[in-house]
Amino acid sequence: MTILSKLFGKNNKKTNINIQFGRFTDAYKHKDKYDAWENSLEYFESGKLTEAYTSFFQYLKDDEVDNVALYQSEKGLEFELFQGSKVINGNINNQRVYAEAKIARSKGLHIGFLRKLLEENYQLEYCRYALDDDHQLTAIFTSYTVDASPYKIYAALKELATRVDYNDDLLVDEFSELEPIHNGHIVQNTPDIKKVKHHYLKQEIKEALQSIDNAEIDFARYPGAASFLYLDTLYKIDYLIKPEGHTMELIQKYQNLYFNERSYSPVEKNAELRKGLEEIASISFEDLEYELYDVKSTFGTARSSSIDQAQEFIRSEIKNMDFYIKQIEEDIAISIASYTLGYIIHHYALPVPFQKFIHLFYQITEQDYFNALGANIDFISEAKLSSRGIKKAIKIIIEQHDKLYPHISLKGEDLNFDNKAVFCKTYAKMLSNLNFKRADNR
Repeated sequence: MTILSKLFGKNNKKTNINIQFGRFTDAYKHKDKYDAWENSLEYFESGKLTEAYTSFFQYLKDDEVDNVALYQSEKGLEFELFQGSKVINGNINNQRVYAEAKIARSKGLHIGFLRKLLEENYQLEYCRYALDDDHQLTAIFTSYTVDASPYKIYAALKELATRVDYNDDLLVDEFSELEPIHNGHIVQNTPDIKKVKHHYLKQEIKEALQSIDNAEIDFARYPGAASFLYLDTLYKIDYLIKPEGHTMELIQKYQNLYFNERSYSPVEKNAELRKGLEEIASISFEDLEYELYDVKSTFGTARSSSIDQAQEFIRSEIKNMDFYIKQIEEDIAISIASYTLGYIIHHYALPVPFQKFIHLFYQITEQDYFNALGANIDFISEAKLSSRGIKKAIKIIIEQHDKLYPHISLKGEDLNFDNKAVFCKTYAKMLSNLNFKRADNR
């Protein structure tokens, strides 16, 4: 098996080192999944409930990771699905639909977490938090079957699954009265991988802060330059390390602050981003290692959007690179391209080949990290980019998806390998111009 065939398997979120990268997305399914959804709607309208829900769960099932189980019992149609560290169980009969997810076991009724969950109940549309007879904190969804269309079931299960998966680690970390349960299906990273990830986290933040401290740019005049470096570091940590729990919450907190806090000036936002990165850098290995594991998921959290929106975002952002390339501020220029691709893979639901192209970008620009994890790639050697190796890797991605995405093509002149900054710009520009139209017009 060649190095490149190892690097680009079926799942773009994995490499030959068998580690997940980035957050799960359930967008852009195969045609048979969309057919299952349409069948589910038709069966429900005609009153064929067993067939409707069987087709519905076939739509949710990812055949590569086996995230959904469905079987008939005396209770009716029973199901089990995975979302991160949580398992959602339920059953459907002629009268009702019931689903639940165990979050944590309570050793005592602390007013803090009870109040927090009571407040969150008011924010939920379909589900509610409760304590069962065994003092297990549980999220529950119920509905009369006659009202439980595939649209409603999908929205309800997604709300239940994504909320409990997000909250479980946070609640256990915050309240000593809670202890984790039902996470035996998660796959812990090996100790060596965890050490590499922790080292990379601290090193990336250190280098980003040094780049800002040593740059000759006046950041009071050009605050955006610092913002690109800070945000790029957050998104690299999120995609390449994929921490769960507290670290994931910090990443979300500070990127939300930057984009949503309108009362702060750009300089004040940068100060908060720096504070956030320093807080993340201070996380000990002992605390981080519990957040480093791989999971199965059913629902993605990135918003659905058109490819045109993502590509237009790339085009608008990489224009900012020209100034910093001319100023010979290579770190800042590279961070703009890296931030841009990190932003769209974090916020947008992208088709699989688009995701693979972004993953390849990280393999090129963060080659030392991938090799430390156990890969064996050499897209950059002695500071020189391998145009042949990179083009071959791009060609492999195109060939893997040419049946469903027949219009993707690469022109050799699209990429410039003179230096890393110029390459990053032309690579991002290439992605903004590729045609991701599907053969089935989905």
